[in-house]
Amino acid sequence: MHLHTIIQKRADEEVLFIKRRHPLIYLASFFLFVIMEILPIGVFYFLQNYMPDILADKFAYMGFIMIASLFMLAGWLQFYAQFVDYYLDFWAVTTKRIVNVEQNGLFGRVISELELSQVQDVTSEINGMLPSIFQYGFVYVQTAGEKMRFVFEEIPDPHGMRKQIIELVQKCKK
Repeated sequence: MHLHTIIQKRADEEVLFIKRRHPLIYLASFFLFVIMEILPIGVFYFLQNYMPDILADKFAYMGFIMIASLFMLAGWLQFYAQFVDYYLDFWAVTTKRIVNVEQNGLFGRVISELELSQVQDVTSEINGMLPSIFQYGFVYVQTAGEKMRFVFEEIPDPHGMRKQIIELVQKCKK
């Protein structure tokens, strides 16, 4: 998948930057994945050491292996789905517009855009301890159109992004 097939760049514009959510956001999904992969192994060793009679039965052993395998497979599927959602959600800012690409599940995608000339207000926000430490937050772009707000979610350096968008809007309106 190439960026130009999604954005359909116009002849007179240039892609200035692309923003994704802060990588720390994906870290929570990674920890969930690690827990889902370690948990069945931990339960197996617990049963083997403290309740060996349960695993002595051939059918119980096979049932445990099957359930543990399904649980671990679910962990991989969740990890993959979260990665696809993280990686394929992005915001592209060009010299003329802002394009929001949002992945919904594995097979759905919503692409919306707004012209920089329609932008009325840009607000940035950092709330919470982790966002303050790692400098990520939200940027809200207010327009006069039907969709009242464009939201850049959990992006790195939201205050810097706000300043860049304001400069681009001023250039575009001149």
